[in-house]
Amino acid sequence: MVCDDEYRILNVNSKFGGANHDSFIWENSNLNTYMQSLHQNGEIIWLLGDSGYPQRPWLMTPFLDTESNNYNEKHMRAQVVIENTFSRLKNR
Repeated sequence: MVCDDEYRILNVNSKFGGANHDSFIWENSNLNTYMQSLHQNGEIIWLLGDSGYPQRPWLMTPFLDTESNNYNEKHMRAQVVIENTFSRLKNR
């Protein structure tokens, strides 16, 4: 699931079951293909992903082996939005 900073759900991929890893679903999604094509055409656009995803020019993930925490702290604050979006959806 992809959402924006205002908790609006922008994309859902329900093609694969729960036994599949998120990164597998992402690699096989239409949205990933679309993001790659935007990047290849010179578009500058980013998504945030957790550490389970590979770092890509259009997919920003936390740094795992760095002393600088400023980027990771800002990343974690932004990541809270998707976690809250999941919670809101589950509560409905």
